[in-house]
Amino acid sequence: MESLRGHLLIAGPALVDPNFWRTVVLVGEHNEEGALGVVLNRSSETSVEEALPEFAELAEDIFTDDPEGLWSGVLRRKGGPFRVLAAMPPDPSQN
Repeated sequence: MESLRGHLLIAGPALVDPNFWRTVVLVGEHNEEGALGVVLNRSSETSVEEALPEFAELAEDIFTDDPEGLWSGVLRRKGGPFRVLAAMPPDPSQN
C-alpha cells in the first residue's frame, strides 16, 4: 500500500455531503490501520499548532487567508482538467 501521508485530498464536485463538500484535506497519517487528515478550508477554534504540532511549519495552504477559495486554488494549481473544476460555481445550475 502506498501511503498518502503529506498529500492533499480534494473533494470531487459530486461529493455533496456537507461535511466534505469542496473540502481540501491534508493527510497527516495513512497506513494499514487507517488514515487521519485535517480539513484545511473549514474554520476551527483549535489552531493547527495546537492540534498537530508536527504540521505547524507547513506551507500557504494551512495558513491561507482565503479558506473559502482554497478548494478552487488547489485545483487551479494542479492544472489541466482540474482548472475547469476550479471554475465551477457552487451551484452548477447557475452556470
